[in-house]
Amino acid sequence: MIKEFEKHDNCIFKARLEEKFLPEKDKVSTEYYSSYKNIVFTEKSTKQQNILSKTNTKLFISHCGVNGLNEAMYAGVPLICIP
Repeated sequence: MIKEFEKHDNCIFKARLEEKFLPEKDKVSTEYYSSYKNIVFTEKSTKQQNILSKTNTKLFISHCGVNGLNEAMYAGVPLICIP
């Protein structure tokens, strides 16, 4: 998915990345992730509502848990669901 995000340099992507869920071969240093110009990575939990309520949020890619689904629908943000 990251390779696809890179192709759209006119967009900014925000991604929450938890290393504990990555396969060992994919765990790399924070500097690696800062090399992307249009992808903002965070390991911290953020309030989805704060992001979804922004007028420039155009799409929400989610595992579609019930909270995220409800928050996206309330904010009127289209979803791509990846269970």
